[in-house]
Amino acid sequence: KVGSNLAAGEVHLTRLQAHLDDEYGWLRDQISKAEPNLGEKDIRTRLLLGFSLKNIAGCPESEIFRHITDGQNDRGIDAFYFDNVNLKAYIFQSKFVDSPANSPISESDAKSLVVGTNEVFMLTIHKNGNQKLQALHDEIVSAVSTPKVELFPYLVSTSDREIAAGSKTILEDGFE
Repeated sequence: KVGSNLAAGEVHLTRLQAHLDDEYGWLRDQISKAEPNLGEKDIRTRLLLGFSLKNIAGCPESEIFRHITDGQNDRGIDAFYFDNVNLKAYIFQSKFVDSPANSPISESDAKSLVVGTNEVFMLTIHKNGNQKLQALHDEIVSAVSTPKVELFPYLVSTSDREIAAGSKTILEDGFE
């Protein structure tokens, strides 16, 4: 335990929330304007995606909002970004959990991520996915069509637990 009655994971989560609120307020405003009825947990998940797009994928800040695909019919793909200079395609699944002791991903979400990623490679994601994925059609086609592109699937979560065995097997088998 650290400080008063907060476990170390809870302290880190509190700090991360403060960082996201401070550094990504502009993204919160865009998200709230586009989806005014979105709940706080969904907004936090999207802020975590913004953080990940910027700090993992190197997505320019001005492009972050349009690369977040989280929502209904996202096919397990919460964000997609193709870095065409470095030939890297990033697929993100994000889980903002309020308690770090919660599981980072369920088996059903792991299956959705694997199926959605397969749909990206089969180029069927556009007919099955939501409007946000459809808006990235040209970028996805370019990522799949360009030789030597590396795929980087990421699970981004505020959980401090390991991925459960069932979910881990689904992800490992799916991405093998």
